Amino acid sequence: MEAKLTVKDAMARGVITIKPSATIAEAAKVMNENDVGCLVVVENNRPVGIITDTDVLARVVSKDLKPSKVKVKDVMSTPLVTVDPDSDISEAARVMERAHIRRLPVMKNNRLVGFLSTTDLAAMCPVLVEYSGMAGERRELVARPVVAVPTELGICENCGTYTDTLYDVDGQLVCETCKEELTK
Repeated sequence: MEAKLTVKDAMARGVITIKPSATIAEAAKVMNENDVGCLVVVENNRPVGIITDTDVLARVVSKDLKPSKVKVKDVMSTPLVTVDPDSDISEAARVMERAHIRRLPVMKNNRLVGFLSTTDLAAMCPVLVEYSGMAGERRELVARPVVAVPTELGICENCGTYTDTLYDVDGQLVCETCKEELTK
């Protein structure tokens, strides 16, 4: 019988929520105070959407709207894409890739139980290499990655370029161009 790594092995259990009637200014304050990049939007104890730092930038700041006047419900992303905590972690990564999302709420019996981010997936990379029995073949794994999981925005450690998507290549966070060069 083969064991599998599941979402609950990697997910964060503390999820910060906000009501759809809150303003973007309030949401930004909550994100800042809790050092998180997103909030799950909850109405009547049920998750109905998600508001991310990217949503705030793209749908409020870039349009020069006043954050104290815009409601979360007008900016949040819906429908909410979720995953079960018992799902295989590689399936969760595929869901995130297909949906082009970096944060995935975890639901069990219609209840919010955690959160999985690309950062959580990246943190699991050493475990996944060891788990797959390929620890001694790490160089080959890096040379031909099966799935490159993007993480948060930042500066490429190889070329110094600022980018909205960084990839972990052999423990180094790099932009897409450098990822392609390093994995040839």
